[in-house]
Amino acid sequence: MTTPPTVISTKTASTASTIDKVDWPGLVKQVRLIVSRRVDAAWVDDVTGGVLLRLVENTHALGTADNPAAYVQ
Repeated sequence: MTTPPTVISTKTASTASTIDKVDWPGLVKQVRLIVSRRVDAAWVDDVTGGVLLRLVENTHALGTADNPAAYVQ
């Protein structure tokens, strides 16, 4: 996953600006590293994708967080 996901949202403008500020390549790398330490190698891609999907689906909960990546640590 090297390209950012397409986000279609009906949420507030502040949420959209938060998700737009995310360093997606860096976040994917960080999540993969965390996941790889906790699950079998065969599951790393699936679990990483699940975490990123949940993050995007729940951007409304991030509000105007300066560092959304902190929520997955």
